[in-house]
Amino acid sequence: MTNKHTLSMLIILSTTSGYLSPSALADTAVSLQTPNASFGSAEPVIIEIRNTGSKVIRISNPAPWYIIKSRDNAADNECSGSIVFSGEATTPPLTKLPPQTGRAETWRWDHMDDSQTPVEPGEYCVVFDEPLSYPFTIKADTVSPVTVTLSADSGFFRSGKPRILSWSSKNADSCWAPWTTKTTTTGSQEVFPPNQDTRYTITCVNSSYSEASLMTLKYLSSAAVTQTPWFTHSKRLTSNEAFYPNKKGTYGYKFTVQTDGKIIELGMDSSQNITNCGTVYLWDDAGGSSKDDALSKAHICSKGNTWVWSTMTDANGNPISEVPVSAGSTYIVALDADPGHGQKSRLGVTPRTIGDITIDAGKWDNRRDNTKPFFNSSTYIYGQVDIRYIRGQ
Repeated sequence: MTNKHTLSMLIILSTTSGYLSPSALADTAVSLQTPNASFGSAEPVIIEIRNTGSKVIRISNPAPWYIIKSRDNAADNECSGSIVFSGEATTPPLTKLPPQTGRAETWRWDHMDDSQTPVEPGEYCVVFDEPLSYPFTIKADTVSPVTVTLSADSGFFRSGKPRILSWSSKNADSCWAPWTTKTTTTGSQEVFPPNQDTRYTITCVNSSYSEASLMTLKYLSSAAVTQTPWFTHSKRLTSNEAFYPNKKGTYGYKFTVQTDGKIIELGMDSSQNITNCGTVYLWDDAGGSSKDDALSKAHICSKGNTWVWSTMTDANGNPISEVPVSAGSTYIVALDADPGHGQKSRLGVTPRTIGDITIDAGKWDNRRDNTKPFFNSSTYIYGQVDIRYIRGQ
């Protein structure tokens, strides 16, 4: 957590005569004051106790001050309530305050109570022995926490090939990363990773908060071959037609993996009638059917007459680089589409194997959105989505 500035509370103890203990100061000229009696929740209170009188002040308590949480019905400037922090003993023990030296004894309070739990915003008092106290306020934090997301145009790369890293943030004043000179809160940068798995991190901050996001780009050797079954097969088809769902729904296909491997990206055909953004989900056919049961997902926006591929997150939105899949297991990839979100359906689809993937059937369901599609089709594939698969674990 970062702080723009630190505020200080100054407690001035004044005496006019005598060699005094704090309890005797109530009958002398004593003043307590502070340049600012209001503190943000991220601002530590710096407590300074100074003797501006002519005589020594004797200190008998090894923890000279403590913090009170004021009662809800306490009068203005009234210091009555319960102790939330009992103070800390000084080392070496503070036994006296010399007079008029200008020297202050200083402590820092970070808003923690005796159980090391942050106190809530409200009215408080710092007390230096019972007669001497000063009220102050801890304000609710008005600065919102920072969030930041780092992504790439692909989570995998081959030797010598660049990747585009993109970041976006909320409530940040600036961002920083060692792989770019940009400090903007949203942006992108081309990077050339070395021939190994490479981690990238970006940090964004505001006056009170700091947050980092990281991702790892995976290196693909020249021997690694990726497979995109529907994208590859659909190029061979000559018959197609437009399809416009009039309800929200999910549309895609069911497939069986023939060899152990992993899925590293999800894709969507944005050509012709696909003009919007959508979320592509990957489900285990034998698993749950809600969006929270998805193995992975990717939010994809169309980019003209082309297929668009994206790295994945888990169901909670946390970035993941791959989803392991097992030989003989069946999965479903499907696009969650808004009403009127144009999609294509191609004719002549029957169960067939392309590489290590068997496309078993088209899947669709326009009864509800964000759920695994229920209905099968042996002649159509709706939604025009696909997986990028690599053989081997």
